Amino acid sequence: MPVVKNEFPILEYDSAKSSIIEDAETDHHEFPERAVFAFLRDEVSTYAETHHAKVLTEFDSATKLYPIYEYDYHGQKICLCQAPVGAAPAVQLLDYLI
Repeated sequence: MPVVKNEFPILEYDSAKSSIIEDAETDHHEFPERAVFAFLRDEVSTYAETHHAKVLTEFDSATKLYPIYEYDYHGQKICLCQAPVGAAPAVQLLDYLI
C-alpha cells in the first residue's frame, strides 16, 4: 500500500484506490457529483415525488431503507437522500454515496 508520508503524520494518506477488504454485497452506483443530504424526515421523499426524481437505489440500514434519488435541477444532476439521525449511520450512508 503506497502511503504518502508527510512531516505531520495526520496528513499522511493511502493513495490506493481500492480497499483491502471490500463488501461483496455492496452494489456500486455512479451517483451525481453534487448531493443534498438532508435531516428532514418525510420532506425528502415529498420533494422527490414533487420533482419527479428517480430512485437510483436504496441504502439498507439497521433501521430502514433510505431511497437515494436523482433529479435534474436547472440542467444539473443532483443526488438527494434523507440523512439518518446520529453520527454513525449518517457517516455510513455518506460513505456509501462517496
